[in-house]
Order: sequence, then C-alpha cells, then structure tokens
Amino acid sequence: MEGGQIEAAASFAGLKRIHYVPQGVSAKDGQLLTPDPQSGEGLRAALGRRAPALSRWLGRAAVAILITALLLRLPQTVEAVTAIPWAAENLGTFESPLHLLTWANTTLVVAAALAAVERALTMRHHWLLDGDAGLWDE
Repeated sequence: MEGGQIEAAASFAGLKRIHYVPQGVSAKDGQLLTPDPQSGEGLRAALGRRAPALSRWLGRAAVAILITALLLRLPQTVEAVTAIPWAAENLGTFESPLHLLTWANTTLVVAAALAAVERALTMRHHWLLDGDAGLWDE
C-alpha cells in the first residue's frame, strides 16, 4: 500500500490497535488491520469466531482475575513500600490485613500473567487492568 503509513498503539502488555492510514486521511478514518491468522492474535480471533461463548467466558475470566490480583496485591505492595526506611520515616508504615501464603501469591501472579496474555491476544486494553497508566503515550 503506497501513500500511507501503518500506525500501531502499544500498551505495556501488547498491542492496543494497528491500522493503515492512507495519505491525506486522518488517523481516526484509517483502516483497522487484522492479525495474521497464524499469529497468537489471529488464533485467538479465530477462537472468538468459532466459539463466541467460550471467548466471552475467557475474556470475563481474565478481567475477574486481573481485578482480583489488583485488589489482593495492592495492600501487600503498599506494605512493602512503607517498609523502606525513607518511606517509613516520612510516610509511616502500613501493615496489610492480607497475608497470602507463598503458593497463593505465586498462583495469583501466574494467573494474572496468563490473563494479561489473553487480553493482549484479543488486543483489549484498559489502563488500570493492564498496568499501563500512559507509560507508552507520546
């Protein structure tokens, strides 16, 4: 395709979108490109066409896992940050009411990573769920 450019928007976990913008056309009027059928994104899109109910279930499960991971890990992260001497002196300390066992934390991290991969393959993006608060924006 001559006379245009391909624009992609990336997030921390993968692509948000990719489209072709012909010369003289605004970016919002560009043509959305579809992933290669043999790529991970293409295979995930094919699953969505063949089994839409399963695809919706996977998407909802991924969101639920990411929300759960965010809610469970946030207090533990705040506790770890306030254990740093400078933060403890200037901000005080915080003791998390949640203390998961090692196997539970590991399971949570692995499940969240798999959920993030699922969302990246579907090219879905939410700044809070997918851990990208504008880090890649220009």
